[in-house]
Amino acid sequence: MPSKNKWINAADAIEDAIELEHTVTNEIMRLHRIADRSCKDVHLMNFLESEFIDEQIVSIHKLLKLAILLRTSGSEAYGEYQIDRDLFQGNLNLNDL
Repeated sequence: MPSKNKWINAADAIEDAIELEHTVTNEIMRLHRIADRSCKDVHLMNFLESEFIDEQIVSIHKLLKLAILLRTSGSEAYGEYQIDRDLFQGNLNLNDL
């Protein structure tokens, strides 16, 4: 759970989401280390790598791109509006940045 449920702006919310994603990634990596060192469970390690770790890295990368866009978009409210509009209309794809 995030440490708060109200944010001043979208950029602050995205930065908290990035922090939460880092926490989740660290816990998955901790489980991966346990599977490696204690259990020697290669199937669990492969499962974590293919289903979770890769997705976490991609998600964090997309959130970082969005945070940069929000922080550099100029006027806070208008910048948020433009980014929201472009995402909704399909004119902005975070994979292409």
